[in-house]
Amino acid sequence: MTATTLVPEPERPDQSYFYRRVIADDNGQFTIPNLAPGDYVAYAWDDLPADGETDSEIQKRYRDQASPISIKKNSTSSVTLPLIHSGE
Repeated sequence: MTATTLVPEPERPDQSYFYRRVIADDNGQFTIPNLAPGDYVAYAWDDLPADGETDSEIQKRYRDQASPISIKKNSTSSVTLPLIHSGE
């Protein structure tokens, strides 16, 4: 089961509603409705570490495997993410 997390860029640890975690379907696709416009970094995890979506140290460790995405108001965006094998 693949978990996808979106982290605001820049980080906003005091505004947890900007951080999102969803589970991808069997095809690896996911939808995150009602996401606030702005810049995010998207991560796809094979095994999401505890607090992975809010832990800045975990995010820094895997940042090179994440993908930036910019969300515009009233729009749909698509991103292809590499799967992060965090247990390695």
